[in-house]
Amino acid sequence: MNDGVITLVDGEHYSPVVKDAIHTLAQSRPVVAAIFVGGMEKIGTLEDLENYFGIPVIFPENLNALESMWATILSQYPAKTVFDLSDDPVIDSKARMKLANSILYYGLSYEGADFILKPMEFP
Repeated sequence: MNDGVITLVDGEHYSPVVKDAIHTLAQSRPVVAAIFVGGMEKIGTLEDLENYFGIPVIFPENLNALESMWATILSQYPAKTVFDLSDDPVIDSKARMKLANSILYYGLSYEGADFILKPMEFP
């Protein structure tokens, strides 16, 4: 894995704010892709997001599907961190912890604005 970052984004947030957050994050680390986790309230079309954000956007059917997609995603977009730009109600606390578990299982760090979860390292 490299130093790449995959972001989790949702449509509950105003797209220009998400775009700015992705670009700010990209100033310190390469952002290789975004995963759209739902909420269509404040976006145009899904097809517009990839061009708008300037990075590939992955559209899983749902969060359960996302958990089984990590191996495929990482083979296409090598990364060591998933940075969460999503929020409630798109992903509630229970779903977020289940998602975090699947991210850590694949050896990636899971970060947000005020937290960092790292996979355990074994000797």
